[in-house]
Amino acid sequence: MVVFEFKTAIQENTTIHNAFVQLTTRYKRDIPELFKYNAFCIISDGVNNKAGSFFAPYEFYYAWRRIAGLAKDVDGIDSMFTMVQGMLHKNRLRDIIQNFIYIPDSSKKDEKIVCRYPQYYAARVLYENIKKAEKPDGDGKGGTYFGATGSGKSYTMLYLTRLLMKSKHFESPTIVLITDRTDLDDQLSGQFTNAKFFIGDNNVTSVESRAELRTLLQDRKSGGVFLTTIHKFTEDTELLTERTNVICISDEAHRSQTNLDQKVKVTSDGVKKTFGFAKYLHDIAN
Repeated sequence: MVVFEFKTAIQENTTIHNAFVQLTTRYKRDIPELFKYNAFCIISDGVNNKAGSFFAPYEFYYAWRRIAGLAKDVDGIDSMFTMVQGMLHKNRLRDIIQNFIYIPDSSKKDEKIVCRYPQYYAARVLYENIKKAEKPDGDGKGGTYFGATGSGKSYTMLYLTRLLMKSKHFESPTIVLITDRTDLDDQLSGQFTNAKFFIGDNNVTSVESRAELRTLLQDRKSGGVFLTTIHKFTEDTELLTERTNVICISDEAHRSQTNLDQKVKVTSDGVKKTFGFAKYLHDIAN
């Protein structure tokens, strides 16, 4: 169930924030039963329109600015149309409720994470691309997603992992999550370890070496989520597995991680090599 709270657009003393306060304070106090089966809430003042979890702070309510992932970003009254036709389309709403509302396995507070529109469309497009690229019919390259800073890429990876794990097509694949910094590895490890029920797999493991990853992959035929960092792949070049249902998701997958962005400049002082910024981040973190 979706709960809506609308405020008039013609009174200056009534704002969209008032709608948020009424939902999370007055309604929570007076009619808590209303939120027992609530998926998420929508607040509006007729011009500004946002959706979010009942437990989320106001700053985590966001507009749904696209209908099908292709339209130009919109604000204001147009965001009402994109929210109704995009987020509240019957098929998309059903999909969001089923696959894009994350409740942590354990938490010290009331917590529920509702997807934002970039996360939803990215996870859905990536899923379809991975499906098309699956070997032996495909080339094994599922595609690249460029997410803006602050777009919530870790949640996009979490939603994508759920789609893959729950898919009848992939029949419980093994997921390998690769990051380029140890702090990101720790962050994802904590997040995914607390999302075993959401993912649908109890085996979420941080891998210490490429050799360990090879052993773990060869000892299983399906399932499992393994987290590692890109620098561990420099240990050797031996094939990890011949299975076709192993899906690798790499965070910060810049070309410079493989030195393809290396630039060579010949000067009077000799040969100077420079690299992309991601390589320096990698060197600092390790």
